[in-house]
Amino acid sequence: MNEIDLLRKLAIASKQEEVPPVDVTRSVISEIGYGEEDYVRPLAWVAACSFAVAIPVSILALQTLDRWTDPLINTFRLVAWVSP
Repeated sequence: MNEIDLLRKLAIASKQEEVPPVDVTRSVISEIGYGEEDYVRPLAWVAACSFAVAIPVSILALQTLDRWTDPLINTFRLVAWVSP
């Protein structure tokens, strides 16, 4: 018997076989939901601290940018040596 006949017989046998229903949703959902709590809490603290530091830094950066790009302040700074 050659390989092609063997493959044809296997194909016919596989079409006649019934596949049992498999439901893995409960186990997958339980595994996904179980491990999430362990590593999220430290990351939440890091995110909260980063957010608390980012607010004052961004306010200072915007004030500095406003002073550096204001043409009137730059003009006064350039001619400050003129006034006594």
